[in-house]
Amino acid sequence: MSLLSKTSVFVLSLSLVLSGSPVSASGVLVALTPGTGNAGSNATVLSWLPTGIYPTGTVLQVDISPAVSSVDVLTGSTTNIGNNGWAVWSTTSTGNLILTVVTSTNSSAASSSLYIPFTIDATAQNYSFSILTASTTSSTVPVDFGASLFYANGGNLVTVTAAVPATLSFAIRTDADDANTNLCSLGTLGVAATSTCAYRLRVGTNAAGGFSTTILANHDFANASYATMTNVGDNGVANAGSEGYGISVFTSASTGGRNAVTSAYDQPITEASVVGFDFSVDPTPVPTSTAVLMQSFPRSFRLNSSPSLTTTSRVVHFANIDSATPAGFYSQVVTYIVTATF
Repeated sequence: MSLLSKTSVFVLSLSLVLSGSPVSASGVLVALTPGTGNAGSNATVLSWLPTGIYPTGTVLQVDISPAVSSVDVLTGSTTNIGNNGWAVWSTTSTGNLILTVVTSTNSSAASSSLYIPFTIDATAQNYSFSILTASTTSSTVPVDFGASLFYANGGNLVTVTAAVPATLSFAIRTDADDANTNLCSLGTLGVAATSTCAYRLRVGTNAAGGFSTTILANHDFANASYATMTNVGDNGVANAGSEGYGISVFTSASTGGRNAVTSAYDQPITEASVVGFDFSVDPTPVPTSTAVLMQSFPRSFRLNSSPSLTTTSRVVHFANIDSATPAGFYSQVVTYIVTATF
């Protein structure tokens, strides 16, 4: 027996988006359009529903936390606050903007908005924009306030990661799958009956690309003086009294393979179809010159923890002799190599 494995590690990357709903206070809803941005110049509209007319002299204060890299407005310039309302900037900074309404014609209509172009840092973080209005001309004009978040460079994302180690297991088991073995004894051969011995191949892997199994013997079935027993031909027959040796039955595992649709492990292993080596339920020679693909499965394969006759593959060897078969102790070493594709 020998074992060949290829290993790799998979990393699962999951993203969790935290939905930041604008904060409402006293009927005032502050919102940002767009709600996200990347490092560089970002133009956004800060909008809200005013609770009344903003007469001339109303002060509107915008606070940004943390401070942005820069705010691309000029002190003293005028800006449209929506519905023909105009205001003039009196103070600008990267964390605080103050403007005063200079004309407020029809500014009590459905909404008001501020167009604010600004630049943010390259780091991932969330910016809070809050609006606070105050009137110095009338005590009956409500004070509007509220806040909204601006998600910058993935500042609202959580990346969850985990590593799943690559696994590959292989064992040659008894016919009952109740113990490991490396012996298949055909016993004492006679011309009157066919002799057989059986064992099971137990393969398990979480490789997404599945696995393949090859078979190769060190030489023909022979005795110490290298008297070689006749190899059965592919799709041949195993007749008592007629010398021949090979694999009489190969039965692939009928379950344990991952279902591509349902993800259940209910799929059978696929038997390889190789010219000259059909390992189905008829006699097949054991290859001795080149390793031959015996079975494969294209997805992960899970074994039962307890002995199982469905998640293991069964191999049955046979031998027949005739009256002229040379006496001696015949043997052969068969090597299986299992390769997973991660």
